[in-house]
Amino acid sequence: MIIVNELRIGNCINRLGVPTTITAIEINGEGFGYVSTKSSGAITFNQIEPIPLTEELLLKCGFEKYLKKDVYFKKGDSFELHQFNKYGHFSYVCGDNLEGNFISIRIDWLHQLQNLYFALMGRELTISL
Repeated sequence: MIIVNELRIGNCINRLGVPTTITAIEINGEGFGYVSTKSSGAITFNQIEPIPLTEELLLKCGFEKYLKKDVYFKKGDSFELHQFNKYGHFSYVCGDNLEGNFISIRIDWLHQLQNLYFALMGRELTISL
């Protein structure tokens, strides 16, 4: 289930199992509301699902994989994702590695990656679904 306050216009989500992009969001009350997508008019939040982040999807977003590590990088940007376990969990890691202090932000869904990328890079993530 998607957490409503994570969504923004431009996020990719699944509607009836088909990837689409949000074009408008309207929230009424406590998490109730509607989104519009390129393939529909207004639909309720219970009709959409997040798109799981996978290696295949990262490659479609322009990421490349380092040969010797489970690290994916966006060419031309200083943006890397790490895959920490065999279950496909991706994280953005930042911090001072010299002192051993760092923050790891787990990213499970495509819309979370889009939002983090936009916040850090100041531009939308290009995606070829």
